[in-house]
Amino acid sequence: MLCPHAVTGGPEAMHQAAFALNSIGVTCYMVYAGADHPVAIEPQRIVCSKPESPALQNAYARYNPRIFSELPLGPETLVVFPEAYAQYVARRKNHGVALWWLSVDNAFKADPRLADRAARFQLVGDEAIIHLHQSAYARNWLRDSGFQNLLQLEDYSNETFTDREAYGPSPQPWASYNAAKGADLAESFFGEHPEYQALPLRKFTKPQLRDIFAERLIYIDFGHFPGKDRLPREAAISGSIVFTNRAGAGAVYEDFPLPDVFKFDAADVTSGELHRRLQAVVADPARFWAMQADFRSRIRWEKAQFFDTLMRLWGIRRMP
Repeated sequence: MLCPHAVTGGPEAMHQAAFALNSIGVTCYMVYAGADHPVAIEPQRIVCSKPESPALQNAYARYNPRIFSELPLGPETLVVFPEAYAQYVARRKNHGVALWWLSVDNAFKADPRLADRAARFQLVGDEAIIHLHQSAYARNWLRDSGFQNLLQLEDYSNETFTDREAYGPSPQPWASYNAAKGADLAESFFGEHPEYQALPLRKFTKPQLRDIFAERLIYIDFGHFPGKDRLPREAAISGSIVFTNRAGAGAVYEDFPLPDVFKFDAADVTSGELHRRLQAVVADPARFWAMQADFRSRIRWEKAQFFDTLMRLWGIRRMP
């Protein structure tokens, strides 16, 4: 795994995949790359000049990563690149290559050429490249782009949340929201509705987030979804009733299997429709909690499905 040296959802998914592969007997190593961790990708090896930081070690310790600063490459090696490193994929012939689309939109930010159909085929159109997709949103985009060799590989919610699952809606009629995206829309909405005592989520640890979701009845994500984001899932399994903007993966039922009443757009915010829905939730939380039971059930089984997917991809049969 050629993994960004960062503590975010995409790198965590790559650590989860490496952990799962090592658990089922497929040797998988992590090589970290980033602005402060330059990597040389040579024909016969990958070399990283610096070790991982203590912050990274702490964040992913539960996945017991096998870390290499120099990794030999050959015909039996499969290198998994995240979508942000798509520019490194072209013309690699002496080993297998997989490109894991952990998002779509973030790939465009990393390399704007990917937004152009002809240019992206030049970069990553080789039929030998395996295209893994974390979301149905990414799968649909890959299909529409004409790529072949598509395989589903999602991720799973961190056990900090799933090991202490909530069995009823959170008690306080307050809200939390993702402050990293959609902030203007969120601030406009909550400026008009201070009764929700909205808490912007930024720089909290996972245990802190779990406790916030367990306390606050409502979680709202006002932003665009570049993939199957973690925060809505973490909120739902911890006790919050989740609302998502119908943008990007947020509009795709397979990625966020929520009844339509929990999905909104900017017009719903400005018209007062979102506020009316939130008031209905506050008035009868048990009813709306029950409406998200299927969403929580899918989150509960994510890890098992993730392991089963990797076993199937590598042709490994589960012991009876």
